[in-house]
Amino acid sequence: MKHNDRPLPVTIENLITNEKKGFMANPNELNWTLSADYNEPNVIGMGNVPLGYKRTKNLVFNLTFFLSAEYIVSNRNTNKSIALDTMENYRNFYISLLYPHRREGDSSVIGEPPKVRLIWNGLVAISGRVTNLKWTGKLFQLDMKSNFEVATMTIKADQNYPIWADLTSVFGLDLEV
Repeated sequence: MKHNDRPLPVTIENLITNEKKGFMANPNELNWTLSADYNEPNVIGMGNVPLGYKRTKNLVFNLTFFLSAEYIVSNRNTNKSIALDTMENYRNFYISLLYPHRREGDSSVIGEPPKVRLIWNGLVAISGRVTNLKWTGKLFQLDMKSNFEVATMTIKADQNYPIWADLTSVFGLDLEV
C-alpha cells in the first residue's frame, strides 16, 4: 500500500474551505483538558465551601506534530525540493486557520477564523477553533528553508449544541456523531 492510499489517523479540516491536512506520521500522544466551573459562595460560619455548578468548560486539545523533509523524501518517493514545498504547504495551511476569511472579490472580513474539525480515528471527532500555533523550524539549509519543523497547536472545542453526560458516557469525545 502506497503512503497516499493509507487512511490518515489524524486530520484537521477547515470547515469553510473543506481543505484537510493529515499528520504525516502517526502522532505519539494527544493531550486534552476538560474542567467544570463552579461558583464558590461565601457562607459565613460554614466550615467548607459548597460548590454550585456553572458549566463545563470547552475541551482543549494540545497537539504536537512534526514535518521532516527526510521523512517526506523516503516515504513519498519524491525529491528534496518537493518535500520542502510540501512542508511549506502544511505550514501555510495551519497558519491560515488563525485568520479570518474574506468573501470572493471583496476585501471585507467575514468575521472570524474558520471552525475546524479534528478527527482522531476511533477516539476524537469534534469541531473547534485553533487558538494557538507555535512553530519551530530546525536544521536550516543555505537558502534558509528548514529541513525539520515542530508545530504545537491548541484547538478549543466549539460545538453548536449542548453536550450532555449521557452522550459522553456512550460516545466519549467522538461528538460528531
